[in-house]
Amino acid sequence: MKNTLKPIRSAADYQAAQRRAAALLLSDPVLGSPRSDELDVLGTLIATYDREHFPVGPADPIAAIEFAMDQRGLKPKDLVPFLGTRSRATEVLHGKRGLSLEQIARLHHGLGIPLACLIPTMPPRARSAKTAPRGRPTAARRRATRPAPTTAQSRLSRPVRSAT
Repeated sequence: MKNTLKPIRSAADYQAAQRRAAALLLSDPVLGSPRSDELDVLGTLIATYDREHFPVGPADPIAAIEFAMDQRGLKPKDLVPFLGTRSRATEVLHGKRGLSLEQIARLHHGLGIPLACLIPTMPPRARSAKTAPRGRPTAARRRATRPAPTTAQSRLSRPVRSAT
């Protein structure tokens, strides 16, 4: 049978390459044989297509912690040595509190979670209305939200001085 390797340019090509790679894997080719070489080249083509069409973004720190907990059968209370208190562990797991550098180091050393997974690449979540700063808006915020007056409006809004 003649090898007909070609670049993967479409979803149909991708599926055909995956089917061929699966068939080659099941045949258990001997290392260095033509089938083994074909499998090696197919693997490279499939991996290239995967990287271009199915990019994997950086891991979410919370997901990384939850994965490590699941793998070790840990509960949120078991994170106290790494995060400080039970309430802090709960806040971190619910996304209400970010990780400090010290906590990141403890999780990395204690649970073996890669640093790249624990350092967030996105800014923290926006504050909700409940956690937004309260009080009177500053003068700068009041000016920013108020439209500039037109000349007619500015004349009308000035106090009128009496001649007495």
